[in-house]
Amino acid sequence: MIRGQKKMRSGYTTGTCAAAAVKAALLSSLTDREQIQVSVALPKGGRAELPVHMISRNEYYVVKDAGDDPDVTNHCQVCGKAEWIDAKEIPAHAFSDEGNPRMYLTGGDGVGVVTKSGLSQEVGQAAINRVPREMIFSEACAVLEEVGEEEGIGKKEEVLLLTVSVPGGGEIAKRTFNPGLGIEGGISILGTSGIVDPMSEKALVDTIEVEIRQTIALGHKELLFVPGNYGERYVREDLGLKKASMIQCSNYIGEAMDLSCALNAKSVLFVGNFGKLVKVAAGIMNTYSRAADARWEIVVSHAALAGAPLTVLQRVRASLTTDQMLENLGDMREKTVESILLEMDRHLKKRAGDMPIGAVVFSEKFGCLGQTSGAGEILKRFRKECG
Repeated sequence: MIRGQKKMRSGYTTGTCAAAAVKAALLSSLTDREQIQVSVALPKGGRAELPVHMISRNEYYVVKDAGDDPDVTNHCQVCGKAEWIDAKEIPAHAFSDEGNPRMYLTGGDGVGVVTKSGLSQEVGQAAINRVPREMIFSEACAVLEEVGEEEGIGKKEEVLLLTVSVPGGGEIAKRTFNPGLGIEGGISILGTSGIVDPMSEKALVDTIEVEIRQTIALGHKELLFVPGNYGERYVREDLGLKKASMIQCSNYIGEAMDLSCALNAKSVLFVGNFGKLVKVAAGIMNTYSRAADARWEIVVSHAALAGAPLTVLQRVRASLTTDQMLENLGDMREKTVESILLEMDRHLKKRAGDMPIGAVVFSEKFGCLGQTSGAGEILKRFRKECG
């Protein structure tokens, strides 16, 4: 990828590596042929060719390559195993595939286990996120269809168990946020696009500037920013702006505004997840969690201003995710979010000066939560432009 004036290598997520390792293991066990390289489908389209390494006939590993991203999981081994077991031996809390009731997925050594509620997995389940699970099951189903499921599962009482493990994952996890999230014993298997983009700060800001210049040069002086893939999907699917030209600003909300002002943009609209944009309500314009993370402090303070009782504030304080905070607000959710949006609006306008600016905030669980005062008019113009 081009970041500013530098060429930087993309990498693969742990989810992509897991899908490749599992596919190789299943192919090898069914065909009795050693696999050297496999191809897997990526969630955002296209395919990836990954080298694989055999541990045994039904277990392979992929060496995680994060490209030029400073990722603590870089060069770790992501292992995949495929085995047929008696249905009575299915591990507790294993994931099942909706399309194939005889296929299950679990985490092995070095993959974290969820110990607290509020995450996308249930307590006791492996920390394998939804998109990687879908990738793994999809690749396994494709192999069974290609080779012949009857050859793979010969007995009716047997099921296919897929296991993902990461040797040394427990030590790696100590350098992540997993322990604080209630994920113990290892890393999470992650990825929404299948690809890891390089996250050099200067390179990213340079890229944002280039994209702003290009967008304005094409005649689009009203700019639409999203932090990442979730925001982009929400804009296209929920707001219906399928033809909108979007710029990914990652965590750099402040830099995106500064560059937009300097390059004479007409207006700016941010569309993002509550967990990211809520920080703006405290004037935090770099939303990277290591730069600043005051999410519960912001939500609790605004809930208190809205009149929430102490018991509600305590539940919000104990929440692991912003979606759980929103859930624990109960009847106070609407008033709390309204208060947060007012403060977010104030900080955005203070930074943007005379340039019209707005934000639309959503939650994966609760949908659209609201928008700041300037967002409506800008959104109308985007809808008109996009037909």
